[in-house]
Amino acid sequence: MAGNDVVSSRVLTIPNAISFVRLLLVPVFAVLLADGADGWALLVLAVSGASDWLDGVLARNGEPEQGRQGDGENLEAEMPKGVVRH
Repeated sequence: MAGNDVVSSRVLTIPNAISFVRLLLVPVFAVLLADGADGWALLVLAVSGASDWLDGVLARNGEPEQGRQGDGENLEAEMPKGVVRH
């Protein structure tokens, strides 16, 4: 059981929580673009980018190896939606 505790403590981190919230913003971003609310969509994209930077900094300061894994994956999921719109 001690092995499970180690995995859980590494998964439930502040950087991962920030990434999870960013993932929740992807459909919000898509709906805003679909509705023509480009200004709000840009704001959501900017918040997503800032949160990507923040969780990367926090992850690297706390656990250097974890911070390098998957850096930018969530932002890449958002970018094609913005490119398709234009």
